[in-house]
Amino acid sequence: MEGWVKLHRQLLDKPIWKCSTPEQKVILITLLMMVSHKPNEWNWNGEKYTIKPGQCITSLKSITENSGLGISIKNVRTAIDKFEKYEFLANKSTNKNRLITILNWELYQVKENESANKSASNRQATGNYQECKNEKKIDIAHFDTFWNAYPRKISKGTARKAFEKLKVTEELLKIMLRVLESQSKQWKDKQFIPYPATWLNSRRWEDEDDNATDHELTVTNDGTFKF
Repeated sequence: MEGWVKLHRQLLDKPIWKCSTPEQKVILITLLMMVSHKPNEWNWNGEKYTIKPGQCITSLKSITENSGLGISIKNVRTAIDKFEKYEFLANKSTNKNRLITILNWELYQVKENESANKSASNRQATGNYQECKNEKKIDIAHFDTFWNAYPRKISKGTARKAFEKLKVTEELLKIMLRVLESQSKQWKDKQFIPYPATWLNSRRWEDEDDNATDHELTVTNDGTFKF
């Protein structure tokens, strides 16, 4: 593969960088290097297709291999989902291949004298930074809800770090609380209740539990969940 890509310093200010794990940052840069810098013709999904600059036809396996050691297909799949959320790329897939499109490719490969595009990119970075701050507020609120529900409150700082690494969504939080309610009924002696961080790092909400039910969680007026 020939050529090169520009990597602007302003990427450091974007939420897609600030809110990504080290593995996701590697995948992001790998995708920038994998996409085409000029139009090319490919056979995709049984048809001839002309890919544009900023596009590539690839697969999860190929992205994983190009990303190097320590990157799994699961890492790549999670990263692509996240990058779509931040409108960094678009992703279309078949059962064999996928078309990756880096959105606003020209902003990442802008010429130095194209100040108008730079200004647009800076405005986008400012808006996305606020989005990242809002995401962190949601993470804190989710942790507080988990912490209030957990029956053994010890090593809160360690628990918070474990919780933040999981990138807990509202749906996952509901699952955690539902399973936690069921498991709490089995914990008769407090000394046998695992530390919150241990419960999180061991992904104990994924343990099979025949007593867990699928009843709905509702949100109270103060923003907490109840069964």
